Amino acid sequence: EDVENLSRALTGWRLTAPAGREPQPSPDVNAVGAARRTGLVPTFVPEQADTGSKTILGTTGNFDAHSAIRLLARHPATARRFSQRLLQHLGVEVPNDRLVSTLTATYQSTDGSIEALLRGIVRSAEFWSSASRWALIKSPAHMVVGACRQLELTSPPLAMITSWMKATGQILFDTPNGGEGGWPGQEGWVTPPDRLVVRYQLPVALSGLSPALGVRAPGALTVPVRLQLGGALAYGSADALLTRL
Repeated sequence: EDVENLSRALTGWRLTAPAGREPQPSPDVNAVGAARRTGLVPTFVPEQADTGSKTILGTTGNFDAHSAIRLLARHPATARRFSQRLLQHLGVEVPNDRLVSTLTATYQSTDGSIEALLRGIVRSAEFWSSASRWALIKSPAHMVVGACRQLELTSPPLAMITSWMKATGQILFDTPNGGEGGWPGQEGWVTPPDRLVVRYQLPVALSGLSPALGVRAPGALTVPVRLQLGGALAYGSADALLTRL
Protein backbone atom coordinates (compact mmCIF):
# COMPACT_ATOMS: atom_id res chain seq x y z
CA GLU A 1 0.00 0.00 0.00
CA ASP A 2 2.88 2.36 0.71
CA VAL A 3 4.32 1.76 -2.75
CA GLU A 4 0.93 2.24 -4.40
CA ASN A 5 0.25 5.51 -2.57
CA LEU A 6 3.75 6.80 -3.26
CA SER A 7 3.21 6.05 -6.95
CA ARG A 8 0.00 8.09 -6.83
CA ALA A 9 1.97 10.99 -5.33
CA LEU A 10 4.36 10.90 -8.29
CA THR A 11 1.62 11.14 -10.91
CA GLY A 12 1.49 14.25 -13.08
CA TRP A 13 5.18 14.14 -13.95
CA ARG A 14 6.15 13.19 -17.50
CA LEU A 15 9.30 13.35 -19.63
CA THR A 16 9.15 15.90 -22.44
CA ALA A 17 11.61 17.67 -24.70
CA PRO A 18 11.98 21.46 -25.16
CA ALA A 19 10.40 22.86 -28.31
CA GLY A 20 12.60 22.19 -31.32
CA ARG A 21 14.62 19.56 -29.49
CA GLU A 22 12.30 16.60 -29.74
CA PRO A 23 14.20 13.28 -29.43
CA GLN A 24 14.45 10.73 -32.17
CA PRO A 25 11.68 8.11 -31.89
CA SER A 26 12.49 4.68 -30.49
CA PRO A 27 16.11 5.07 -29.28
CA ASP A 28 18.21 1.93 -29.41
CA VAL A 29 18.27 0.62 -25.82
CA ASN A 30 21.32 -1.53 -26.64
CA ALA A 31 23.38 1.40 -27.91
CA VAL A 32 26.20 3.03 -25.93
CA GLY A 33 25.22 5.52 -23.25
CA ALA A 34 25.81 8.61 -25.39
CA ALA A 35 23.41 7.32 -28.05
CA ARG A 36 20.72 6.51 -25.49
CA ARG A 37 20.50 10.01 -24.02
CA THR A 38 17.43 11.70 -25.42
CA GLY A 39 17.43 15.19 -23.89
CA LEU A 40 14.11 14.60 -22.13
CA VAL A 41 13.35 16.71 -19.05
CA PRO A 42 10.73 16.14 -16.30
CA THR A 43 7.65 18.34 -16.71
CA PHE A 44 4.65 18.60 -14.38
CA VAL A 45 1.17 18.31 -15.92
CA PRO A 46 -1.35 19.31 -13.19
CA GLU A 47 -4.41 17.75 -14.86
CA GLN A 48 -2.70 14.33 -14.79
CA ALA A 49 -1.87 14.46 -11.07
CA ASP A 50 -3.73 12.44 -8.42
CA THR A 51 -4.76 15.04 -5.84
CA GLY A 52 -6.64 12.64 -3.56
CA SER A 53 -5.70 11.74 -0.01
CA LYS A 54 -2.86 9.22 0.37
CA THR A 55 -1.36 7.27 3.28
CA ILE A 56 2.40 6.72 3.22
CA LEU A 57 4.19 5.01 6.13
CA GLY A 58 1.20 5.61 8.39
CA THR A 59 0.87 9.33 7.57
CA THR A 60 -2.21 10.51 5.70
CA GLY A 61 -2.23 13.68 3.65
CA ASN A 62 -2.62 15.30 0.24
CA PHE A 63 0.86 14.22 -0.83
CA ASP A 64 2.48 15.35 -4.05
CA ALA A 65 5.94 14.30 -5.25
CA HIS A 66 7.83 16.88 -3.19
CA SER A 67 5.99 16.35 0.08
CA ALA A 68 6.11 12.55 -0.27
CA ILE A 69 9.88 12.55 -0.85
CA ARG A 70 10.28 15.00 2.05
CA LEU A 71 8.41 12.57 4.29
CA LEU A 72 10.69 9.71 3.24
CA ALA A 73 13.81 11.86 3.68
CA ARG A 74 12.85 12.69 7.27
CA HIS A 75 12.13 9.08 8.22
CA PRO A 76 14.44 7.66 10.96
CA ALA A 77 15.36 4.71 8.71
CA THR A 78 16.54 7.15 6.02
CA ALA A 79 18.72 8.98 8.55
CA ARG A 80 20.44 5.76 9.56
CA ARG A 81 20.85 4.39 6.04
CA PHE A 82 22.20 7.69 4.69
CA SER A 83 24.70 7.91 7.55
CA GLN A 84 25.91 4.37 6.83
CA ARG A 85 26.23 5.02 3.10
CA LEU A 86 28.13 8.28 3.66
CA LEU A 87 30.62 6.51 5.94
CA GLN A 88 31.04 3.80 3.33
CA HIS A 89 31.54 6.36 0.56
CA LEU A 90 34.29 8.11 2.55
CA GLY A 91 35.98 4.82 3.50
CA VAL A 92 35.49 5.16 7.26
CA GLU A 93 35.81 1.89 9.17
CA VAL A 94 33.40 1.75 12.12
CA PRO A 95 34.12 -1.00 14.68
CA ASN A 96 30.78 -0.48 16.45
CA ASP A 97 27.46 1.36 16.17
CA ARG A 98 28.52 4.51 18.05
CA LEU A 99 29.32 6.79 15.12
CA VAL A 100 26.35 5.63 13.04
CA SER A 101 23.99 6.38 15.93
CA THR A 102 25.59 9.80 16.43
CA LEU A 103 25.27 10.69 12.75
CA THR A 104 21.69 9.45 12.66
CA ALA A 105 20.82 11.82 15.51
CA THR A 106 22.66 14.66 13.75
CA TYR A 107 20.75 14.02 10.52
CA GLN A 108 17.42 14.20 12.35
CA SER A 109 18.25 17.25 14.47
CA THR A 110 19.53 19.28 11.50
CA ASP A 111 16.81 18.23 9.04
CA GLY A 112 19.29 16.27 6.94
CA SER A 113 22.17 18.75 6.78
CA ILE A 114 25.02 17.23 4.75
CA GLU A 115 27.45 19.80 6.16
CA ALA A 116 26.61 18.78 9.72
CA LEU A 117 27.12 15.11 8.87
CA LEU A 118 30.50 15.76 7.24
CA ARG A 119 31.63 17.81 10.23
CA GLY A 120 30.60 14.97 12.54
CA ILE A 121 32.53 12.44 10.47
CA VAL A 122 35.73 14.51 10.18
CA ARG A 123 35.73 15.21 13.92
CA SER A 124 35.30 11.55 14.82
CA ALA A 125 38.11 9.28 15.99
CA GLU A 126 37.02 6.64 13.47
CA PHE A 127 37.75 8.96 10.53
CA TRP A 128 41.40 9.36 11.63
CA SER A 129 41.94 5.77 12.75
CA SER A 130 44.60 3.56 11.18
CA ALA A 131 41.85 1.16 10.05
CA SER A 132 40.27 3.89 7.91
CA ARG A 133 43.51 5.20 6.44
CA TRP A 134 43.81 2.62 3.64
CA ALA A 135 40.18 1.46 3.51
CA LEU A 136 39.15 3.46 0.42
CA ILE A 137 40.36 2.57 -3.06
CA LYS A 138 39.96 5.24 -5.73
CA SER A 139 37.92 4.38 -8.78
CA PRO A 140 39.67 4.90 -12.17
CA ALA A 141 37.67 8.10 -12.72
CA HIS A 142 38.67 9.52 -9.33
CA MET A 143 42.26 8.44 -9.88
CA VAL A 144 42.70 10.07 -13.27
CA VAL A 145 40.85 13.31 -12.43
CA GLY A 146 42.76 13.66 -9.17
CA ALA A 147 46.05 13.05 -10.96
CA CYS A 148 45.31 15.72 -13.58
CA ARG A 149 44.52 18.24 -10.86
CA GLN A 150 47.54 17.29 -8.76
CA LEU A 151 49.87 17.62 -11.74
CA GLU A 152 48.14 20.84 -12.89
CA LEU A 153 47.54 19.53 -16.40
CA THR A 154 45.68 22.26 -18.25
CA SER A 155 45.38 20.21 -21.46
CA PRO A 156 45.28 16.53 -20.50
CA PRO A 157 45.59 14.00 -23.35
CA LEU A 158 41.97 12.91 -23.35
CA ALA A 159 42.40 10.22 -26.03
CA MET A 160 45.14 8.48 -24.05
CA ILE A 161 43.22 8.83 -20.79
CA THR A 162 40.12 7.34 -22.41
CA SER A 163 42.18 4.39 -23.62
CA TRP A 164 43.58 3.91 -20.11
CA MET A 165 40.11 4.00 -18.53
CA LYS A 166 38.88 1.46 -21.07
CA ALA A 167 41.72 -0.86 -20.00
CA THR A 168 40.64 -0.49 -16.37
CA GLY A 169 37.07 -1.45 -17.26
CA GLN A 170 35.49 1.93 -16.47
CA ILE A 171 34.35 3.82 -19.58
CA LEU A 172 32.58 7.06 -18.71
CA PHE A 173 28.90 7.22 -19.69
CA ASP A 174 28.96 3.55 -20.73
CA THR A 175 28.53 1.31 -17.70
CA PRO A 176 28.64 -2.47 -18.23
CA ASN A 177 25.03 -2.91 -17.09
CA GLY A 178 23.35 -0.21 -19.15
CA GLY A 179 23.30 2.37 -16.36
CA GLU A 180 21.66 0.16 -13.76
CA GLY A 181 23.86 0.36 -10.68
CA GLY A 182 27.02 1.81 -12.22
CA TRP A 183 30.40 0.09 -12.25
CA PRO A 184 31.55 -2.67 -9.89
CA GLY A 185 33.01 -1.80 -6.49
CA GLN A 186 36.04 0.45 -6.11
CA GLU A 187 38.31 -2.56 -5.65
CA GLY A 188 36.95 -4.30 -8.76
CA TRP A 189 39.50 -2.68 -11.08
CA VAL A 190 42.61 -3.60 -9.06
CA THR A 191 41.69 -7.20 -8.26
CA PRO A 192 41.69 -9.06 -11.63
CA PRO A 193 45.24 -10.03 -12.71
CA ASP A 194 44.70 -8.63 -16.20
CA ARG A 195 43.97 -5.17 -14.77
CA LEU A 196 46.20 -5.14 -11.71
CA VAL A 197 49.24 -3.62 -13.40
CA VAL A 198 47.24 -1.30 -15.66
CA ARG A 199 47.20 1.29 -12.91
CA TYR A 200 50.99 1.64 -13.22
CA GLN A 201 50.52 2.86 -16.79
CA LEU A 202 48.52 5.94 -15.78
CA PRO A 203 51.63 8.20 -15.84
CA VAL A 204 52.33 7.04 -19.40
CA ALA A 205 48.77 7.88 -20.43
CA LEU A 206 48.95 11.30 -18.73
CA SER A 207 52.15 12.07 -20.62
CA GLY A 208 50.43 11.46 -23.95
CA LEU A 209 52.92 8.67 -24.73
CA SER A 210 50.60 5.71 -24.55
CA PRO A 211 51.99 2.29 -25.52
CA ALA A 212 49.84 -0.81 -25.87
CA LEU A 213 48.23 -1.43 -22.50
CA GLY A 214 48.99 -4.80 -20.99
CA VAL A 215 50.36 -6.57 -17.95
CA ARG A 216 53.87 -5.30 -17.35
CA ALA A 217 56.00 -5.05 -14.25
CA PRO A 218 56.17 -1.55 -12.67
CA GLY A 219 59.95 -1.46 -13.23
CA ALA A 220 59.46 -1.82 -16.98
CA LEU A 221 57.70 1.53 -17.25
CA THR A 222 60.66 3.65 -18.25
CA VAL A 223 59.03 5.56 -21.10
CA PRO A 224 60.36 9.18 -20.95
CA VAL A 225 57.75 11.56 -19.58
CA ARG A 226 57.55 15.27 -20.41
CA LEU A 227 54.83 17.14 -18.54
CA GLN A 228 53.99 20.72 -17.68
CA LEU A 229 54.08 20.73 -13.88
CA GLY A 230 53.46 23.96 -12.03
CA GLY A 231 54.71 26.08 -14.90
CA ALA A 232 57.99 24.17 -15.32
CA LEU A 233 58.83 21.25 -17.57
CA ALA A 234 59.68 18.05 -15.74
CA TYR A 235 61.42 15.03 -17.23
CA GLY A 236 61.67 11.56 -15.83
CA SER A 237 60.47 8.01 -16.03
CA ALA A 238 56.86 6.94 -15.59
CA ASP A 239 57.96 5.20 -12.37
CA ALA A 240 59.13 8.52 -10.94
CA LEU A 241 55.88 10.21 -11.91
CA LEU A 242 53.86 7.37 -10.35
CA THR A 243 55.81 7.86 -7.11
CA ARG A 244 54.76 11.49 -7.08
CA LEU A 245 51.12 10.49 -7.55
